[in-house]
Parts: sequence; structure tokens; C-alpha cells
Amino acid sequence: MMKMIASKFLLCCLTLLLFMTMIVSPVAMADPELSQDQQVFVLSIISNGIASDKGTKSKLQQDLSTYLTNVLGNPQIKDDIGQWEIVWGPAVYNPLFSLRAANAMYVARKDNQYVVAVAGTNGNSFYDWLVEDIWVKKMVTWSNQKKAQISQGTKIGLDHLLEMTDPTTGDSLNKYLGGVVKNNNQPNLQITFAGHSLGGALSPTLALAILEENPSWDSKPKPVQVSVYASAGPTPGNQQFSQYYGSRLGSSTSRIWNDIDMIPHAWEENMLKEIPSLYRDQDKTLDIEPGWVVSRLVTSAENGAQGKNYTHIKDKDNRAGLPGAIVPPKTNLCSPPKTFNTIAPVTQSLSKEEELSELVTILQGKFQEDPELERKLAKLVGSSPEFLDTPRSKVTSEETLTLLFNNLTSFLKEALYQHTDAYATLLNVEEAYCTACYLNPYTSKKCPYHGGDKSETISEEAEFIVKLLKKQD
Repeated sequence: MMKMIASKFLLCCLTLLLFMTMIVSPVAMADPELSQDQQVFVLSIISNGIASDKGTKSKLQQDLSTYLTNVLGNPQIKDDIGQWEIVWGPAVYNPLFSLRAANAMYVARKDNQYVVAVAGTNGNSFYDWLVEDIWVKKMVTWSNQKKAQISQGTKIGLDHLLEMTDPTTGDSLNKYLGGVVKNNNQPNLQITFAGHSLGGALSPTLALAILEENPSWDSKPKPVQVSVYASAGPTPGNQQFSQYYGSRLGSSTSRIWNDIDMIPHAWEENMLKEIPSLYRDQDKTLDIEPGWVVSRLVTSAENGAQGKNYTHIKDKDNRAGLPGAIVPPKTNLCSPPKTFNTIAPVTQSLSKEEELSELVTILQGKFQEDPELERKLAKLVGSSPEFLDTPRSKVTSEETLTLLFNNLTSFLKEALYQHTDAYATLLNVEEAYCTACYLNPYTSKKCPYHGGDKSETISEEAEFIVKLLKKQD
């Protein structure tokens, strides 16, 4: 009799276990494979999902929403970061007469954790390059802090974020987060502001602005833990701003940067000086000289930041940069998964000489189309000691352009890798990073982000040069 009861009890237990297995999702039963910091990084990176997309604000927001939903719902992503859901946004800012997103932001939630993910620079947005990224010569006062200042570009980007509203509810980020904190009944509520690149400068300033708008968050016991995870960001403000920021959020801020990524070397003057030598390899096997264009850009950056006392934000560990490593030109981070069999294969790499020749050919065509570009190039060339003897008629010759832009392709390619894909390796999130890339209909043919169609990449480099020339007086 006892054996029969025991058998029935065991059968009931097995039945219950089977039932629980069926109704509880695998994600809920297993912890994410990535740490909290790694999850936040992945969430911040995918906020740039529509960088290559075009459209109205409404279309861009819908496209980003679709992409984010697909990424967060992907089984591999769920295994890596757990079950996150979008609870605000995504919201997008695109300048007047532009079909590109200059800024994007969304909020994701998992249990009592909220992540405000701020997109970085859109490489296809001329506005991002000229306004939010490099408008550093003018500074503006922060809030009521008389000596604390941030760059004009950072202030403009911050204002765009604060003015964004959820496409469905119409709530601003501040209103939404205020409601979350007010209505929270769970312990250990956490809100993390995160961003990469430009987002690495905007996310800490956004966190500080929101914190100042909600003084009750500083009461004891604190109703919410506010933290910042900023990666690959330039300096948003001066030393006084850094000190003030540190007094409010420094103890809960993580500033992550690759020590051979040129973007975090802006805008501290002593760090700007290091950029031309970032990719000089000790054994010379992977040595990349900066060339004339990069040297001119660094000089221009130094002039813009001179005397402004730009200083990186204070973080909890005052951590040094992650140890980056120069990679061979043909290094690819991602291999297309079998499930992405529609992705075009990565084209074979061109030699350095072939890339330079193609770049020069494209540029010659652009100078022929636009005499004003040729004039600006001639002015720059004429002010350089190494080209004083070059006649105006020879400025756009194949010989002169080859000398001018020699090493540029190699330097920019390495710089792009160190600013993007290298972080996936340094932070050990390659699988999630590559999966998110291949899920993106706008970048899937270029995965990893620095790979893809070489001819298209060289055309983008030519456009980058044209944009820089147009900015010259």
C-alpha cells in the first residue's frame, strides 16, 4: 500500500514538473549568459539600428521599433541578455529637410531594471558630424553651475533627447521615468542610462539632467538607483562639469573606452595629441601612419578644444582604457550564421594600393563636378609646408591626391574597427553583437560593421572627405 502511495506521489511530482516545464519559457528558467554590464552594452548598441535607414520621422521610429522588437525577441539574444521589453519609444530626431536619424532613444525593462539606451553618431548624418560631434569651440553653462560648461554640440543633442516623446503616449522621457519611480512597488528599482560613441557623451549628461529634474530621487532611502554606462564617448564638458557630475553620479558611473579608439581621445588636449600615433605598432608589422589628412584633422580638433579645459567625466573606478590591439586589414569579427543564408558574402579585400587608387578616382570625379571643393582643397594644400611648391593646376592630379590621401583608408578603417567592433571583443559580447548586426536589414550586408562591400566603403570615405572640405572656410 505504501509503495502504491509513493508511486502515485512520484508520478504527481513528475507530472507537475513536466507541466511547469511546458508553461515556463526557457529564458525564465535560465539566467542570461551575459553579465548586467554586458547586457546594457548590447542594449545601447542596438539603439543605432536605423543609421543606414532613410525616411520621415514616423517611418524611422517604426523601422527602429520593428528592428528592436526582432532583436529582443531573437532566441539567441534572449539566451545572451534575458527577456527585455520596450516600454518607451523608440523616439527619433531627424533635422529639418533630412531623411536620416540624428538621434534615437528607447527604454527597455526587465523586472525592476530599466535601461535608457541613447544612440551614437549616425555616420550618414551630416548634422551629427558638424553639429553634435564637433561643435566644441563654443561652450554653454550647465544648469545653475556657473563654471561648469558643456560643448554646444552636446547641449544641442541633449535638448533633442529631452524634447523627444513616446510615439504612442506622447510622454517625454522625464515624465515616463517620473511615473515609473512614483508608481514603483518593487525593491531595488534601477535606471541605467547607456550609450556608445556620441551616446557615450549624451547618456551621462541626460542622466544628470533627469536627476536634477527629480530632486526626490536623492531622498533617503533613495526610491531609485540611477547609474550610467557610457562607452567610447568623447568629453562632454570642462573640468568643472566633470567635478560636478562626479559629485552627483560619479559613484554609479562606468566609463568604458578602448585605449586605441580615437573618439574617447577627444576633447582633452593632451589626449588629442596621441591620435596620430595610435596605430603605430612596435614591431612595425601592423604600423599605420596617420598621413596628411589625419594630421590636419587632429590639428583642427586641437585648435577647437584649445583653452576649453575639456575633461572626461568622473566614474566610480577612474578606470584606464581597455587594452586595444591593432588588427590585420582582413580581420572579420562576424561570420554569417546559417540562419542568415540570404546575406551576401563579404567581398574580397582590395590591396592598400588598389583602395587608394579607387579613392583617388572617386575624388577626382567629385572635384570636377564641384569647383568650390577644388578651391577649398587648394587652400588647404597651399597652407601645408610639404605642398608649397604644388601649383594650383596640379592640386587634383592623381599624383597629388595620392600623396594627400595615402594611408587615409588604412587609418580610417582601423579607427572604425577600434570604435565599433573592437568593443564587442574587449567586452566579450561578440555573439550577441554579430546576431544583432545580421538581424538588421540596413546593415546585414556589411557585418561586421567595418566589413562588407569595399567599393561602398571607399565611396563613404570619399563622402567623408567631401563633407570635411565643405566645412572649411
